[in-house]
Amino acid sequence: AQVVATGSVNSPQFLELGGEATNGVVTTTVFFPGAARPEAEPFIAAYREAAGRDPDSFGALAYDGVKILAWAAQQNGAEREAIRQALVEGSEIPSII
Repeated sequence: AQVVATGSVNSPQFLELGGEATNGVVTTTVFFPGAARPEAEPFIAAYREAAGRDPDSFGALAYDGVKILAWAAQQNGAEREAIRQALVEGSEIPSII
């Protein structure tokens, strides 16, 4: 039987813990360092240097979230409404995903 798993298993730790049992498991992901956009290369390199391994989708999503909020705060200010407005009306919002 084919095993299909949620994107939450897309982590090197899943492979480490599951070993041979993970062979053939099909999953999805929003981020894969081997097929990342060029914008993600500095993040991938810094993550590898700091952690000694490739980033998983959780690290990429966290990085993207902080980067997007920082971008929004720079647009109109760091107040809640200003950030909301920047996110709603913004274009060319930076993202590595």
